[in-house]
Amino acid sequence: MYRDNNPLKICFFITNLCVGGAEKATIKAAELLRQNGHSVHLVLLENIVNFKFNREIKCKIIYDKIKKGLIGKYLMAYKLNRTFCEIERKEGKFNLVVSTLPFCDDIVKAANIPNVYFRIANTLSAEIKNLKISSAVRAERRLKRYKLNYNNQKIIAVSQGVKDDLLNNIKIKSKISVIHNPFNFGHIKKLSSKPIPKNIKKPYVIHVGRFSAQKRHDLLLDAWKLLGLSMNLLLMTNPSVKLERMISERGLDDSVKVIGFKENPYPYIYHSEMLILCSDREGLPNVLVEALVCGTRVISTDCPSGPREILTGALKNCLIPVNNAQLLAKRIKALLKLPKPKDFDLQSFSEKAFLRKYMALARR
Repeated sequence: MYRDNNPLKICFFITNLCVGGAEKATIKAAELLRQNGHSVHLVLLENIVNFKFNREIKCKIIYDKIKKGLIGKYLMAYKLNRTFCEIERKEGKFNLVVSTLPFCDDIVKAANIPNVYFRIANTLSAEIKNLKISSAVRAERRLKRYKLNYNNQKIIAVSQGVKDDLLNNIKIKSKISVIHNPFNFGHIKKLSSKPIPKNIKKPYVIHVGRFSAQKRHDLLLDAWKLLGLSMNLLLMTNPSVKLERMISERGLDDSVKVIGFKENPYPYIYHSEMLILCSDREGLPNVLVEALVCGTRVISTDCPSGPREILTGALKNCLIPVNNAQLLAKRIKALLKLPKPKDFDLQSFSEKAFLRKYMALARR
């Protein structure tokens, strides 16, 4: 545990705490700052809380459910402004305020919350490019929204790739700090030593991520069908009728198992032969760092940002181009024959590195 001799007041805004990478990263950041002796507040726009956190982290929820539509947006912004002002009257001024996720950023911006850092955890231009396939109008509207929200604002990017995307592709003019998500290497290793259920048949490989178009479960299943390996593929994701149909259509019911999200995913990652990430876009995929800490082989698409900042040096051969099932299958087969990874540097993802950079922002 860390302790700071000059404790600060820090506030995080986020839409909710459903299962997701941004939500998990926010809780990890809040817990780490609390352990370091700082006063931490969470302000949620809606009452969805699927993560446990220490009661010393003060949590305020604006509404039970998100208010929809333009009027709903301004109602939420009004109440958020009132709530934030009330907290500061009771607790004193915050030294650092951070908003995460675009919808939450919309509300925070409309609420005129002062001195906010907007934390960007994805390559926004890739999102817009994908949206343009179905609707050029919506894509253009999304781009204008991002420029309006983030231009001339204070930004935290979770990777250098996200920063470059904001500057070169979204073309915003803002001061951007790159701060990777924090990882407690010792804690991850300790949790990874727990047993897995006896009904999990080894050997297996694993994919961890919500079921969404971005994560490319279709690509993964196509590659798995090409491989024909005598082991299972575990999908640690939310159960979905659509996903089960995708599995059945490829004749993979016997070798692909949807196991749902787990409170402690690390034993499943540790005991796997390989963790696969095949997304079209990421900001900084936490699961790659976590798998390496567990000593597990990894393979990842070289999507616009994140993976190439983690898989450096000898790990570069674990990167493949996006959207290529045949190459994904070929590289999985080759990497499974190699020893598990070791001797790599993850210090830029350590808790100490995170704290140093957050404290520098808070004390400006």
